[in-house]
Amino acid sequence: MLAPLLLALCAFGQDADKTPSLTLAPPARAVSAGAVVPVGVFFRNLTAEPLPFMPPGQLDAEIVTQQSRSAVVMARTGEWSERTIAPGESLYVEYALDLPDEVTGRVVLQLVNHPAAPAVIDVEKPPEETTGGVEAPATTTKVEPDVEGPLDPESAPLAPAKFQFADAALQRFHPYEPMYAVIGTDQPNARFQFSFQYQILNPEGPWVSHLPFLSGLYLGYTQTGLWDLEGESKPFTDTNYRPEIAWSTDELSWLSLPGVKQTGLQMGIQHESNGRDGLDSRSVNLAYLRPVFHFGDSEGLHWQFAPKVYAYLPDREDNPDISDYRGYCDLGLTVGWKEGFQAAAIGRIGSSGEYGSIQIDLSYPLRAMGDGNFDLFLQVQWFSGYGESLITYDQYTDALRIGVGLVR
Repeated sequence: MLAPLLLALCAFGQDADKTPSLTLAPPARAVSAGAVVPVGVFFRNLTAEPLPFMPPGQLDAEIVTQQSRSAVVMARTGEWSERTIAPGESLYVEYALDLPDEVTGRVVLQLVNHPAAPAVIDVEKPPEETTGGVEAPATTTKVEPDVEGPLDPESAPLAPAKFQFADAALQRFHPYEPMYAVIGTDQPNARFQFSFQYQILNPEGPWVSHLPFLSGLYLGYTQTGLWDLEGESKPFTDTNYRPEIAWSTDELSWLSLPGVKQTGLQMGIQHESNGRDGLDSRSVNLAYLRPVFHFGDSEGLHWQFAPKVYAYLPDREDNPDISDYRGYCDLGLTVGWKEGFQAAAIGRIGSSGEYGSIQIDLSYPLRAMGDGNFDLFLQVQWFSGYGESLITYDQYTDALRIGVGLVR
């Protein structure tokens, strides 16, 4: 009954920013002053829904040096029509930057009226030729934007010519499962979790261009730790490691269910172990399927139901009866506001019918309390049942903890 009461007290949320975030991809090599050079811009969808988007025709920017600040314009190359950017994915668009003739050295390119990190460009003086002792004008040829461009927007350039791991990592690393650190009074009294996923294939590469579903391939990693802060040496009582390979999509466009606003799907193979050997070793391998059903207003009050059905793969010598305590399905339910209060619950029933567990997480953004200064969540977590960690999968625990969350 606590969750409905808090929902009633916190029935408000802030509207999410429906515009993509921007990341600049400057030329990898030095360029000549006065030339028109290509600058890539990654437009990334940080919302939870597909985002219709038309790249702006031009972006206002500034070239900044220690001595000067020059206004410049970046003009989009090619012809574009509106596209849809999937949640968490990026669209690469190339712009042409006309460098001032008088600016040389290491300069900073920064956008105006757009929150994007500045980029550094090395600008050299244009090469000069001499004829008979008379200095000739610079022969640098300006590279004009490809204003004609491809008429078919699907064949427009989607990736920079040179792969740079830093750019790829920035665009393709994402938060995965909830990340938090909470503390309580019961032993072990602290619990933390961090989780990331990496998009395996370049979403602007030729494979994904021909087979778009390949963009959903991910490597995932989640680590959960239990920490006894009151112990003599403050030991970690158990740490669980969960690497996996999975395919997921936020929306199955071909599937329409009555009352369901959006249906996503995730499936993969997951390994979980506690990294120990001998009698304390615990490990399990799963093949799972997880549909996600979204209801309500994604920008207002909404809820989602996400059952995770799994099968145990062979080699369960460390814990052959773990299915008696964990069962074969996690039932996940989340209700709340995207920028407000949220309640999430995960329930399990063991295959024997005698054991099970429930975990409830209540969270509220501290951003709303601190005038936008705290990009964290206040989080309350309650766990009751079996299997809070692998080492104690057959032991009952009951713990209430409070702390902060980074991702929920």
